[in-house]
Amino acid sequence: MSILIGCRECGTTTTSAESRDQVCLTCVVRKATRSDLERLAALLAKRRRYLNRNAGFNEQPVQDVVNRICRKGYAVLGAPAEPILKKLLDEVDAAAPKAPEPKILKVRTKDLLVTARG
Repeated sequence: MSILIGCRECGTTTTSAESRDQVCLTCVVRKATRSDLERLAALLAKRRRYLNRNAGFNEQPVQDVVNRICRKGYAVLGAPAEPILKKLLDEVDAAAPKAPEPKILKVRTKDLLVTARG
């Protein structure tokens, strides 16, 4: 029988069967993959910046980091890691800084004529 406990890391309520040392499994995986999650966030922000500028971006480093996160998650938890890893990857994607929208310059026609004549 499982009892409900609060996670010491994030405070969410979880069952004792889905925790380790009063830490929920999500926090266990997050702690094991913290540096890789930070690297993934940086790469996703870089990808957004490049794509906003219509520049090419090599997806291989992103895929390498995702694979490393998945390997570490499965090493820590085994098969139950899949939904937790999906949740963590979605959180990183949502939290990655968005590249600013490109500014559109509004130019009046008479300004162009003045510039062309000037």
